[in-house]
Amino acid sequence: MNTDSNAAMSDPVDDATGCNPRQRFQLELEFVQCLASPHYLNFLAQSRYLDDPAFLAFLEYLKYWKQPEYARFILYPHAIYFLDLLQQADFRRASAHPAILFMVALPEQQTKRGFCPK
Repeated sequence: MNTDSNAAMSDPVDDATGCNPRQRFQLELEFVQCLASPHYLNFLAQSRYLDDPAFLAFLEYLKYWKQPEYARFILYPHAIYFLDLLQQADFRRASAHPAILFMVALPEQQTKRGFCPK
């Protein structure tokens, strides 16, 4: 019997990541979707991840999620928007300020409450 979990376990593991291709896909998808959260962006900035050249290179690498064959798996499309914004130094700096939580979350909250047309 070949279930998804058995198939994933039998995939070759990449020595650099310690993951098989399926696991890597799932982990990267989950991470990209976390970028939809203004609170997470603020955490990354406050924790100085957004100052780390290796982390910035990882964000650059993740831009492949913008391609339609990958983007179709993303549940929160604004995660891609924030991924693009994180390529800009000004946005990375602004993400460290608590005001970013209000400014970025406000349009979403207004839409949920009916203040803005959908």
